Parts: sequence; C-alpha cells; structure tokens
Amino acid sequence: MNTVTTSPDAPRDAFGHLQELETAYLDGDYPTLLLRLQQWEAAWPDAPAAQRERARMLGLHSLSKQGEWAALIKACGEALRGAQFRQASARVQLLVLWSFGELQLGAIMRALEVAWVGQTLALELGDPGMSAQTQERLAMVELSLGDAVAAESHMLESIGYALQLGDHDVSLLRYSNGLFLFNALKQALRDHGRTAQAHALRLRMQRYVTQGRKIESRARKPYERCMWQANLAVWQLRSGRSREAEQQLRQVHAQAQQMNWLHIRRSVALELAGLAAADGEWEQSLHWLHDAASPPELPPRRRHALQIEQGLAQALAQLGRGDEAAQAAARAQALADDPIQAEALDSGLSEALKALLTPEQLEQLHTRLTLARRGLSNKARLRIRGVG
Repeated sequence: MNTVTTSPDAPRDAFGHLQELETAYLDGDYPTLLLRLQQWEAAWPDAPAAQRERARMLGLHSLSKQGEWAALIKACGEALRGAQFRQASARVQLLVLWSFGELQLGAIMRALEVAWVGQTLALELGDPGMSAQTQERLAMVELSLGDAVAAESHMLESIGYALQLGDHDVSLLRYSNGLFLFNALKQALRDHGRTAQAHALRLRMQRYVTQGRKIESRARKPYERCMWQANLAVWQLRSGRSREAEQQLRQVHAQAQQMNWLHIRRSVALELAGLAAADGEWEQSLHWLHDAASPPELPPRRRHALQIEQGLAQALAQLGRGDEAAQAAARAQALADDPIQAEALDSGLSEALKALLTPEQLEQLHTRLTLARRGLSNKARLRIRGVG
C-alpha cells in the first residue's frame, strides 16, 4: 500500500499526493483511499485551504461509495457546522451526500429537509451539475414518500440537467440512478395492481436505457459503470429476461466483491437471492442473503435490511428451520412498520441548515414538510418495498 511521507517541499508534495488520491478515487479503491486520506491530512495539516477541502470532499464521497452511512452523516454535519467548505457548490455537494446518507438509514423527513436546502442553493448558483444532483436526491426522497409522479418528475429533471454538461460519467450516473428509481417504481406499481401504469413507465423509460448503453463505454469511472450494469440487469429482470439478467448480476457481483464495493455487492446479492428463491433453491437463496447481510459491523440500508429479513424468514421456513424463520419474520415486521410517521413528529431543522436559508425560504421549507407529513396518511401513496 502506498503511504504518504513528508518532504521539505511540503505544499508542492501535498498537491502531488492529492492528485494521486484523486486518481485512486477514479479507480474505485475506496477503503484504501480513506486510509490514505487520513495519512495525507496528518502529514500536511497546513496545506492550502483549497487542497484540504478537496481532500475532505474525496473522503465524503468515499464514505458514500462504501456505504458507511452513519460516518457519512456525522462527517457532513461536522463539515457544515464547522464551515469547512467555502464555496457554495461544495456545500451543495455536502448536502447531497448528507441527504443520501439519511435516506439510506430511513430518516426520510431529514433527507427531504437536507435535499430541499441543497436544491435551493443549487438554483441560486444556476449550476446544472449541482441541480442534477439535488433533483436526483429529491426524486429518491419522493420515491420513499410514495409519490410516483413527483419521483419521476424530479428524476427526469435530474437527467435533463446532467445532459447539459456533456460529461459521460455524470450522464451515466444519472441514467443509472434513474434506472434504480424506475425499477423500484415499476415494481411498486405492480405490487399495487397498477400493471397498466407499470407498463407505461417501462415504455417511457426505454429511451433512457438506450441512451445509457450508448455512452457506457465512454465513461471513465469503473464504479459508475458497474452500478449501471447492476441497475440494467435489474431492468432486464423486471422485463422478464431472468436468465440474461442473472448472468449479468453474477458478473457484477464478482467485480463488486473484488473491488470491495459494498453497496453494489449487497444490492446484487439480494437480487440473486430472489432469483434462487423463485427457482426453489433455498440453500442458495440463504447463501446470497447472508452475503447481503455481511459485514455485520456495517449494517445495510433500511430497505436492504427489510428485504434480507423477509428473505431469511421465507428461506428458513422452507428449509424446516421454523424457530429461526420466526425470529427473522419478527425482525422483518419491526422494520416494515412505517418509519416516517414517528420521524415526522420530531423533525426540527438544525441551526446549521437554517443559516443557509432566508426567512422566506425557511417558510417555504416548512410548508413543504407539512405537505409531506399530510401525504403520509394518503391511502393512495405507493409503498415501495422496504421503504415507508
């Protein structure tokens, strides 16, 4: 492993090492990168502010890629309170990552607050790249709140902003996350018996699948390409091409395991567990479920945790392990209870977030949160599997 060493020419060396770390980020070795970032900060505590901010942002993005949600949320909050980022665009990125982390742990109202503040700042900047990110965050929050129309609308806005940039990596990431959202929406519509709407959604989104395939080979970042392949495989699976999808999912899982991309590995393992269960291969399904649950010291996102426990309850029951199945079913039931209701009762905006908004914007945010809480009682609200 490369380590950071000091030299007499510290500022220049700090910059050179930082460039190496940015290259490592593009390569996708996030666990090693996080360690090397700690070494860099210890070696050059007096590096120029711009370099320190770049290093911090690399660290936040790496925590996000690794699925270390609690650490990500803590680091984002500390960075915002400590005014560690001077540029408004960096603060928007910070809020995007913060909202992402909150949503993975089921704190949907908090994720909405943070994403809304980020979108407000992005619009003030007039930066399409920042707007693409914040619109995507709002899309994912609306997905969790069960508003299919708003979720799709925000995601299409995100893709539109991304295409203005002409950056293949950015566009592929937006297409990939769009596919994730559309896959979840399509499944939820089917679960609610709205098959015509699910079919219409598939037809609307086919052109984005085609466009993503066209630019995939031109994207530089292996993580983004791998995530795209994972979401594309799920799209194929939801379209009835299960064998083709399974082969691709296994390839993606192997790459994610080799690169230690925890988030992708868990998502794909759950899909493979479902395929095995559909074929009655319960031992194999159990294997994939245990894979999705590991390592225990990094708990999965709430949506994944629910899917894991539901899958375990089914597989263990089929294998005659009744007591273990009952325990898994009880854990699944606890996770299935709507997490948003209680959170909505205690969702005070932090002082650090308030400081970013004008009084008028604060009032607009409170109105948006009130509408979100009212929407929770709407019986027409979609229940996305494992989310709300």
